[in-house]
Amino acid sequence: MMKYNFVTDASDPSDPRPDEIWSNKLEYNYLMIQASAQFDPEVPAPPEYIKEAEFGVVSSSITVTLSKIPRPGQRVEPIIKEYPCSEISGTSKKSYSFWNCTVVEKNFVYSIESGDNLNVTSNFFSGGYRDLINLNNRRPFKTDKYTTLPSSKSLLFKFDKIPPEHCITYNCRNGETPLKIDKDVTTTAISLTWSGYEDSLSGMYRYAWEIFKLDKVDITQRLGEIEPLNPMKIEEVFHSNLTFPITYKPPVAGMYSVILEASDRANNSIYARQLVLYDNQSSIEQKAAILFPTRTSSSEILDVWQSNLDGDITIDWSGHFVNALHHDNGYLNEVLEYPVQFSGRDPVVGSIDNFKQKYISFDDDSGQRSKTGVPNILGITNFTIQMKLNGKVLDEDIKLQDKKTMKGLPRKDGDTLEVGIKASDIMGHQSTDTAKLHFDSTKPSLDEIAKNSGIVTDMSYTYGTRMTFKARDEDSGIHEIRYSLERRNSVNEPIEVVESGEVPGQLVQRCEPGDNTCYCVKMGRCYKVEYTLDVDHCWFNVSKKYLDSAIIDLKIDAVNSAGLITAKSNQFSNIRSLSGIGYYSAPDNLRVVKSGYNSVQIGWNKSESCYYLTEFWLKRSDRGQKEKVHRLNRFEEIGFLQPETNYTVELIAGYDGDMSDPVIIVFTTEKKPEEVGLTAGAKAGIGIGIILLIIIIVLIVGFIYTGGTLFNVIMGRTKSYKKEDDKEGQHKRTLFSGDEDVYIYGVGSGGGVNLPLAHIVPKCDIALQELIAQGKFAKVYKASMTGKDDQQSIVAAKLLLENFTEDEQRLMCAKITFMSDVIGEHPNVLQFIGAVVDNDIWGPTMLLEYCEMGQLITWLHGNKKSVNDDIIERLFQFSYGIVKGMAYLTSINVIHRRLAARNVLLTFVLEPKITGFGPSVVDTTDDQKAERVPVRWVAPECFQSTKAATEKSDVWSFGIILYEIFTLGDQPYPTLTTENVVPKVRHGHRMNRPELADEFNYNLMTRCWSEDQGDRPKFVELQNMYQRFMNGEPNDDDYSNYSRYRE
Repeated sequence: MMKYNFVTDASDPSDPRPDEIWSNKLEYNYLMIQASAQFDPEVPAPPEYIKEAEFGVVSSSITVTLSKIPRPGQRVEPIIKEYPCSEISGTSKKSYSFWNCTVVEKNFVYSIESGDNLNVTSNFFSGGYRDLINLNNRRPFKTDKYTTLPSSKSLLFKFDKIPPEHCITYNCRNGETPLKIDKDVTTTAISLTWSGYEDSLSGMYRYAWEIFKLDKVDITQRLGEIEPLNPMKIEEVFHSNLTFPITYKPPVAGMYSVILEASDRANNSIYARQLVLYDNQSSIEQKAAILFPTRTSSSEILDVWQSNLDGDITIDWSGHFVNALHHDNGYLNEVLEYPVQFSGRDPVVGSIDNFKQKYISFDDDSGQRSKTGVPNILGITNFTIQMKLNGKVLDEDIKLQDKKTMKGLPRKDGDTLEVGIKASDIMGHQSTDTAKLHFDSTKPSLDEIAKNSGIVTDMSYTYGTRMTFKARDEDSGIHEIRYSLERRNSVNEPIEVVESGEVPGQLVQRCEPGDNTCYCVKMGRCYKVEYTLDVDHCWFNVSKKYLDSAIIDLKIDAVNSAGLITAKSNQFSNIRSLSGIGYYSAPDNLRVVKSGYNSVQIGWNKSESCYYLTEFWLKRSDRGQKEKVHRLNRFEEIGFLQPETNYTVELIAGYDGDMSDPVIIVFTTEKKPEEVGLTAGAKAGIGIGIILLIIIIVLIVGFIYTGGTLFNVIMGRTKSYKKEDDKEGQHKRTLFSGDEDVYIYGVGSGGGVNLPLAHIVPKCDIALQELIAQGKFAKVYKASMTGKDDQQSIVAAKLLLENFTEDEQRLMCAKITFMSDVIGEHPNVLQFIGAVVDNDIWGPTMLLEYCEMGQLITWLHGNKKSVNDDIIERLFQFSYGIVKGMAYLTSINVIHRRLAARNVLLTFVLEPKITGFGPSVVDTTDDQKAERVPVRWVAPECFQSTKAATEKSDVWSFGIILYEIFTLGDQPYPTLTTENVVPKVRHGHRMNRPELADEFNYNLMTRCWSEDQGDRPKFVELQNMYQRFMNGEPNDDDYSNYSRYRE
């Protein structure tokens, strides 16, 4: 099998000089030489006396001469071997214009060494003849033979397997270097130079330089060339054309290696490598704080204090300074040696030992950035630490460390140790920071605690005692006053901490000399001496049975900035005598808010009490039993009263079984409005009306008997709107309302009207009062409605906009019929009262329950800055009410499709009422507008259209409502634009837990937001979970018991 071969040819056959060829391969055992010659003279036409003539190549041979390199003291004769080619005898009269000679030596067994020459010469000989005739008799006269003429061409093979040398291996005269980088740590282009390469046989020929970006290559984070044969940059320059310096600017910051290949004419090479750190972008950042682990002051104090004067002092700045680029990428790590290439075996070609190996002869072992890693801490190569005590320099140390401990530093109370740390990196960047440690070994002074026995006008609490005391520390100042109240119900009961807290040290801007109410410390801060602490009696939380035996200990700790504490205590006994203890406050400011002839609305305020209010009880003078009122209510409607009658109402506050004294209010109902008298004509009209009524009754009976419908009978009293095709070019108003920035577009359509008699309200019974809201389809008025016995009530009247279209009429009729026939009544669903269908100007008008407090979202926004326990409890009540309403709608097969806080209304007692649902839209056509989908509220399956919405789609929206409720009205997905909501949610984005949401409600949110509809709970399941969580009875829909659930 052939291991390698070497093929060449003569460059210019006409040049008598031999062609020189250098090779670094010395072992040959097979020789094949091919030579050819062509004889092409310009021979004129033969004269008449020449019968025949021919000229050309007549013979050839190959001469091989191996000249051995002389050895000292030896005479070496060249080895010459002649290889003849097939000859043609000159007498044969045969010659050739073209001659090809091939010589094969299958056993070329000669040893070749560096410095030997192998000369191959091809020899060709030309000649010819001519036959002459006698022109007189035309007979042969004689034959002339021409002497052969030689022609030759030589190839001189020179052998050199010795690679070039560099003078550094013996002695360089002028500081020549195999490879030099001007700056091996640089922010500018890399500058390369080299010199001192020599080759005594073939001579230097070319140089090639390669650039590699180094990366981490092993688990020890060492750097190396990941692809040793794939440089990011390679260029070549000939020895005869060297010009320095050669520059290269890397594209990005990094650690780089430069490999130089120096080659002779025989292609022997020697390699040198240099390393360089190129960085034009890093910096030193300051991150973690400088710490004093031996500090005794609280970590909350900006100034750092130590309370002992003889202990060690430790400074820790680990992680404070960092060159992130160097640290994260390992630019200062150890660099591995370049792996030898082309040695051993290759998986494709087998043994590659005969290849020219690539290994580094001159590696980078010096300079700032060599193979050896640069010692560093997070990319920082050095720290300068300077210590000052009270401004005087004590010590300065330059060392690679991130902790330092000082022993035996003499200091006294009030002294300050200042530590200055300067970090430096290999690029020359610097960053400096300082920290101070103050010393105070003395405890603060704290006087006895006194109770203020006088009247305190600015007391922080309704029921409380003001405590006063003096505290001072003239070395470090008072950091804070800590207090705790410990209750022991009796001598046999354990001690319980019922309240604790802190009061910060009281700073003043300045303190004049001689002012005993304040003092200043050496650092310049000034403090007040006297402190007050208002103790709320409600903190004691003593139950009734222990009022005579309980003792409360107030413990005060004065803490100075060094963390040293002085403690005092004071005791509260005779608990029963303290204000607010054992006192169950009654409702305040009971009053009549709104009065009528048959109903009255009363209101009251909650009084301050140390006990938890659980309910109110209302007792009317016309009824024997008390009525329970929810603890959050502040208004109550008292109905079914007689005109011009005196009534007495008692209101009692309940405190988990204990009752306040009753608060009594007496009121008189108003006079019933008088009926207007009738004229004679009117009376006659009534008579006619009676006759007609009798006829109508007869007709009704007749239709019932024959199977006719009641609706057909009363058509004369209702307004029917027939379905007609849209007129060409008629203006169409969009059928949906809402904020433009939360919608993308879809379709909608309507239906007809069909009402029972009980739901039809004459137009004369409705009086519009004030506009509440207006959308793109309808407007809503607050209106008064006259009912039976001329009783007035407030309703919401929903009318179409002026100039309404027939499509809008059909849609309103569909909504009215839907509310009448399908919805029914539920405490948490907006009640349908009836409809006006006989007013041509208004069009079909829907009458709904009036909700005084408006939209839930408005209430949430309004209470965002006034969060307290009552507000948080109310959020639970909202959630529970909504889930009950949705469970009801689901039970009657109604899908809401647009459940959101803006579609929940609140009554004056803050009962949530679900609205905003209606009959399903029909399929769309291509020329209709796309449905505007509220993508922040709907489930992913409804992003394009809500037509296919299910109960589980509404469950997703309920989870969004929970988010709105417990953020007090934040927009869903607050960090996303509307355009980003759809892709983000589809890829799993969900909202974080709101601050006010407990684990129970957030778990419900996440379950409601399950991608798979099957994983979302049903509304009836949600209702049951809420009821169990809030400790309500299974059949109690009147009150939530969340009042017993307090975190």
